[in-house]
Amino acid sequence: MLEKCRRSVLVPALLIAIAAPGSAQVQSRLTGMVTDNTGAIIVGAGIVATNVDTQVTYQSKSNESGAYIINFVPPGSYELKCEFQGFKTFVRRGLVLETGFTRTVDIQLELGSMSEAVTVTAETPLLESES
Repeated sequence: MLEKCRRSVLVPALLIAIAAPGSAQVQSRLTGMVTDNTGAIIVGAGIVATNVDTQVTYQSKSNESGAYIINFVPPGSYELKCEFQGFKTFVRRGLVLETGFTRTVDIQLELGSMSEAVTVTAETPLLESES
């Protein structure tokens, strides 16, 4: 009886362990650094990735090192936006995320008001620099 109970717990746990890594591969990840035009890090900048087709947004903030990470982003075409008080809004369009890859997009903010924007449009595919 005890052996049957162990099997009924072990089999579902094993199936979950096997399926979990496979399901994670359908998502992408965005990462990068947020700095100003002198190279100084910016802490607490708001970053938003918006799927162009679905308008679903994924958000993050730059940490004490100026880094940001947006995990579990479905593949697709995105617009990346970054805002911080006292700086122009940064917008990057044409960002394509592919299944299972990490894309690094460093953001350099320029001094100015948030009503001003710097827009970058990607024309060529990004290189996969993480693997």
